[in-house]
Amino acid sequence: MSEASISVDDPAALLSLFGPRDQHLRKIREAFDVRIAARNGRIVVEGADQPVAQATTVLEQLKQVHEQHGSVDAAELEKLLLQF
Repeated sequence: MSEASISVDDPAALLSLFGPRDQHLRKIREAFDVRIAARNGRIVVEGADQPVAQATTVLEQLKQVHEQHGSVDAAELEKLLLQF
């Protein structure tokens, strides 16, 4: 089992990454079969090694999208998930 974390200092960014009613979060969890939680300004991803790495990559890319555009939409998430 593996664990990775991503720093997210902005609460608005966290809400954007997780999506409305945590829809983005659920899709990432289902796509990679990982556990994801927010703790102390960090997103923690737990599970098998490769799925954790993949989910972390998606979350980091979503964080970049949020930083560039101020929000993350479902289409952007779907595009990122299709890479895996």
